[in-house]
Formats: sequence, C-alpha cells, structure tokens
Amino acid sequence: MKKTSIKRVLGIIVIVIFFYFIGRSLYHNWHSIVEAKLKFQIHFLILSYLFMFATFVLIAYTWKKSLAMLNENICLSAALRINAIATLPKYAPGKVWGIIGKVYVAKKENISEHNCIITISLETILYLLGGIILFLITAASLLKGRIPYLYYLLVIPICFIIIYPPILIRITNFFLKIFKRPIIDFIPTYTQILVLLLLYTLSWILQGIGVFFLINSFYPISIKSLLVIPGMHAFSWVVGFLSIITPAGLGVKEGIFSYFLTTVLPSGVSVLGALIVRIWGTIGELLYFLIYSAKLKKYL
Repeated sequence: MKKTSIKRVLGIIVIVIFFYFIGRSLYHNWHSIVEAKLKFQIHFLILSYLFMFATFVLIAYTWKKSLAMLNENICLSAALRINAIATLPKYAPGKVWGIIGKVYVAKKENISEHNCIITISLETILYLLGGIILFLITAASLLKGRIPYLYYLLVIPICFIIIYPPILIRITNFFLKIFKRPIIDFIPTYTQILVLLLLYTLSWILQGIGVFFLINSFYPISIKSLLVIPGMHAFSWVVGFLSIITPAGLGVKEGIFSYFLTTVLPSGVSVLGALIVRIWGTIGELLYFLIYSAKLKKYL
C-alpha cells in the first residue's frame, strides 16, 4: 500500500475516533443542552462573521506586507482574491493542496513562485507561533495538570528566539528542503519579523472575538470569556493543523476546543459549540471563496 493511501486511511480512522467520542459526549450530555435552553440571536451571528471577514482582510494585508519585503508589490484586493480562491483546496487530504493552490493563483498575478513559497513558509510558521503565544498568555492556565502555569510562560521566550531571523530562516529552509523546494536566500530584519508576528497574532484575536460572538448567538457567556476564547481557539487550530493526517484538522480541533470550552460552557453545550464553530468557519470560507468565484476563469 502506498504511503499516501496509508496516510488517508489513518486520517479517516482518526476522524472517526474523534467524532465517535464527540458524538458519545453529546449523547451522554444531551440533558445539559436541553436544560441550557439555547436561544438564537442573529445580531451576534452577524457580528461573528464581521470579525471573521476582518480576519481575512488582515491576513491578506499581512501577506501583502511580507511580499513587499521581497519587492513583490500587489494591491490588497489582489491579495484578498488570491487567498479566497486558494481557500477550498486546503480541505483536501494533506497539507500541501492549499499551498499549491495559492502558488498557482499567485503566479497568474505575476508573483514569482519562489517568492510566493517563501512568504507562505514564513506565514505558516509565524501564524502557528502567533497562535501558540496567544494561547500561552491568555489560556494556558486552563490546562489541568501538574505543570505550573509559569512553565508554560517560559515557552514564550523560546518562540521569540525561534523568530530571530537567522534561526527562523534555517528552520524554514529545513522544511523547504524536505519538500524539495527552493530555499530562502535572504534574511529579513528582526523588526520585520516581529511586525508580521504581531499582525498574525492580531488576526487570531479578531477570529477569537468572532468565535465569542458566535457562541453568544446561541448561548450567553460572560464577557470575561473573551479573555480566554481567542487563545483556546488558536491552540485548537494549531494542534489540528499539526495533525498531518486529517484534512483541515477535522475532528482533532473539535475535540481539543470542546475540552477547553468546558471551562466556560456546560459539557454538552461545549461539544455542540465546537461543532458549530467548525460549521461557522467552513461557511465563512465558502462565502469568502464565492465573493471572488466570478474571477475564477482568469486563473484557469
């Protein structure tokens, strides 16, 4: 059996296992959902999507800014269009299809493949680190275990060491060599990297605020939850992304996020909330794609 087939089978097994436990938890906690008396409030749902689309704009702007470091100048509308059209391929099994789609569309916009791969590589690493840092600052204390919270905070200086340009470029080039892609042949300044990291972390905060309003659209939670939900959501996404064998972290992200949500929601509602967040995100990305789908012919 080929490696890709084995990975696909393993991915399906992991997804089935995660959703089995999620479904089992929903079944055993259904009474808490009924007792919660969920109430739909459309204004909170609209607010959640406004923050989601603000996230899309900020991520496109940050990518545009990283391209400018390589003397690739595109307008914000082009960056938004490229990201939107490259959204759907990432749902295919494996983590490469979203990257391949983005590189393909970017080349049609006269962006060099080499520079596009460099910026996507930096984006991936900084986006992951931004999510981890946000989690460590805001929500790591929610982890129940023997490791003191202070130890989690000690990871933050390590993250800032990792983004020191010579180290960051070496790490990035290591992975580029694995995928047989051209290595990065320039070193950005530490200030440039810090600005990009700040913007990606801000995008996590905006998306987390959107998740907060989404949950409030069916179950009221305290404004204090706004301090931890962005970090919880970011960390769940990071772990889901790092689960190589599942498309878009399906199942993995939901399991971890529902665990964290139990700190602010009843058990059954937390599982339901994690599933709703997945649907919310998928619909949002589909709408993002549809906005620019009329331009699809330009890239075929």
